[in-house]
Formats: sequence, structure tokens, C-alpha cells
Amino acid sequence: HPDMIRRQMEIITSAQVEIVITAHQEINERQLPTDVYVEDAIELLDRKEVIRRLIEDQDIQSYFWGKLYKAEIIKKLRFPEDYTYEDTAMLAEILMSTDCIAYSKSVYYFYYMNPNSILHSRDLRLNLQQLRAYEKQMQDIVTVYPEFQAMLELRHFRLELSTYCYYLKQYVGDAQYTVALQKVWREMSARKKSMAKAQIKLLPAEHLRFLRCRMQRILRHVS
Repeated sequence: HPDMIRRQMEIITSAQVEIVITAHQEINERQLPTDVYVEDAIELLDRKEVIRRLIEDQDIQSYFWGKLYKAEIIKKLRFPEDYTYEDTAMLAEILMSTDCIAYSKSVYYFYYMNPNSILHSRDLRLNLQQLRAYEKQMQDIVTVYPEFQAMLELRHFRLELSTYCYYLKQYVGDAQYTVALQKVWREMSARKKSMAKAQIKLLPAEHLRFLRCRMQRILRHVS
């Protein structure tokens, strides 16, 4: 939005915070940007509430864009260079570096959904990097807020399950994916067992999806 930086600067100054997050709108060739301004829609969130919303992946998501940071918060930041989803890997650490964050429901960022972009392509290597980034995010959060362990384990299991089910179906018999998929299956199965011991409950549909993957492995003779 033409007023995005100006408005975010106003929020940072008036709320006296170091980070401001504003809402975004997803657009494509058929859905054009709309000016969505919500008067008096600014929330001041403490660190724990920010992390809760980050885990829930609703109004605060694991992307670096759509946010404005004071320079001292990020000037020493070094993103990992060896994989994609580097913002996911670093964001929790950044958000936990300050006590209070301002969130605005007004839309100042328009995210163009390009179906041909690298992040929207289905590539197992990219999805494995995504899992790795979320694993780091989980470790960062649990170090400060161990009470979020169950939510994070459940979120990660769902990511693993989605990744495994898709690639088992699409790339069965492809040697380059076999070892990686077997590793995902072992880690996902171990996580499911530990979640059961911790009484972290899955939805019935998630149980069913896991069982379907297990049956597909048996039918396709995946060791």
C-alpha cells in the first residue's frame, strides 16, 4: 500500500514499540487489491500472546514481510544461507527479542500468489527445508515457553503428515525421494508416539490420514 511505511512508522511511534505487524491480503490475476482500513484496530500484544498467534498461524504468520522492525532489533541478524524459509527459521527469535508488539488489522501489504514461484512449487527438497525451519522455530520457542510444546508438536506433525502423504502419492518409485521420505516417516511416527504418551490428541481425520499413509506404504512395499 502507498501508505504502508508511513502508517507503520506512526504506529511504532505512537505505541512506543519496536515491531509493528499489519494485516495482508492475498491477491492474484482475478482478485485485485482492496483498500482495507480498520479504524482503531491496533492491538498491543505481549511477547507470549504474539508467539501463541504465530503458532496458530492466523493473523501473525512466519514471514518476514508485512512487518516493520526498528533497526536495532535486526541489524545484527544473520539469516541462514543454506536453505529456503530462512524467515520462518528466524522470526520467533526476533519476536521474542522485544516485550511488546503492535498489531493492526488494517491491510497494508498485498501478497501476489504466483503459482509459478519457487515457494508454490511442489518440490520435496523445499518442503524438507520448510520442516527444518519450523523445527528450529519450535526449538527457539520451547526454550522460552515450554508450555507451548504440545501446540508446536501438533503443528509439526501436521506439516510432516501433509508432506509425506503428498510425496508418497506423487513420487512413488522415484529413487531420489525414497530415502528422504523414509526419514520423514520415521520422524513423524516417533513424534506421533511421543504425542500419544503426552496425551496430545489428533483429530479423527488426522488419525485416518496417517493410517492411509501406512496402508499405502504396505501396498507399495515401502520399508
